[in-house]
Amino acid sequence: MPAMIPEAVGHGAGDDRPGPMPNVLRAILGREGGPLSDRVVSLETNLDDLVPEHFDDLMDRLFRAGALDVALLYQQMKKNRPGFLLRVLARPSERSKIAQLLFTHSSAIGVRAIECDRIVLPRSTCRVVTPYGRIAVKIVRDGEGRVVPSAEYDDCKKAAHRAGVPLREVMRAAEQAACEAQAS
Repeated sequence: MPAMIPEAVGHGAGDDRPGPMPNVLRAILGREGGPLSDRVVSLETNLDDLVPEHFDDLMDRLFRAGALDVALLYQQMKKNRPGFLLRVLARPSERSKIAQLLFTHSSAIGVRAIECDRIVLPRSTCRVVTPYGRIAVKIVRDGEGRVVPSAEYDDCKKAAHRAGVPLREVMRAAEQAACEAQAS
């Protein structure tokens, strides 16, 4: 069934079909909205010898290869060694490519792959005009349908440096402009 907000459900039964299989129909009418779902694969590896300065390069390579998200979490490993859990979310079709990249560009000697459902809110991106220039803003609709803007960090950082103002000022201006654009 596609992601939707159900508005009406109808059931019907008939006696046309011979044999043990029931003759039943269910129809669902709905509208777009609410959380969407898809499949992702979580690729994980434990690293106890990752040079922290190298993580930036590895993260860049993972995102360029199609990773949806990358996280590095501190953990205590066996024999009380400090280490990291590297977790990469990707589309299932990217599993082999991302795993190969982990083997090539980190000290990983094994990668766990866990495929799972992901529930996400509807989102879009727009560019708004601010006193600091044009800024990209991600627009998400929360569970209640309210607009939640999130200004693109890199755009805001560049604009703040150009204008000589605090980053938070540029982010507020971009998010306010996005709210006003959505309201009109």
